[in-house]
Amino acid sequence: MTGTKPLAAAPPRHVGLMFGGPSPEHDVSCSSALGVLRALPAGQFQAVVIGVTHNGGFVLVAEEEAERLRQQKPAARAIDDRLTADGRPVRLQPRRGTSCVEVVAATEPGEL
Repeated sequence: MTGTKPLAAAPPRHVGLMFGGPSPEHDVSCSSALGVLRALPAGQFQAVVIGVTHNGGFVLVAEEEAERLRQQKPAARAIDDRLTADGRPVRLQPRRGTSCVEVVAATEPGEL
């Protein structure tokens, strides 16, 4: 067919991936999260990776770090292969009029 335009690829959907937390299963959650991150089709989803620290605070894992870990060769033992709850402190707030949340910088020291 002449004169037809190819369909543009849909932009990737943003999906939040939360892991960690104050429970004794923190390390298992960190390992599972990396498996989920690796399973997301890169062109279809862009993960916003949010770690929950041992004391319950939220941190945003840098996109570059998440991508580096996603592409890294898996460790021999799954539990040795994990994300870490390191990053910039953030807080989550509801987005008005939607069922979404926004990730915003934590502005007050100790806020989390």
